[in-house]
Amino acid sequence: MLERDAREIARALSPGGRFLTQQVDGHDAPEIHEWFGEDYLYPHVTLERYARELEGAGLRIDVADEWEGTMVFDDAEALVTYLALVPWDAPGFTVDEHAEVLAELASRRPIRVKQRRFRVYASKP
Repeated sequence: MLERDAREIARALSPGGRFLTQQVDGHDAPEIHEWFGEDYLYPHVTLERYARELEGAGLRIDVADEWEGTMVFDDAEALVTYLALVPWDAPGFTVDEHAEVLAELASRRPIRVKQRRFRVYASKP
């Protein structure tokens, strides 16, 4: 289910109204999940699901696309700072428990992580 109810979005839009959303894909930063043994917290957040639910609520999908890019960390300290700011990527992460992995990552700088995003533009006929 959308974090916003698709039926409520469709109900609130006037005919010709548009709903625009950009989301972080539920499988963002796969390297972080692999390195630190973390499950994805939001695997249900996908372009397909969002589009399907909006269409099911009677909206027309005008644009639905995905984007992938690379996030680059200069060193392990930058990655640790990122994880402190975005704890949902690795909720069980601690420097002490993952010191070996961090040392390995530090030895092959820069550290690269795949980013995944999607957007959906929908309108009410």
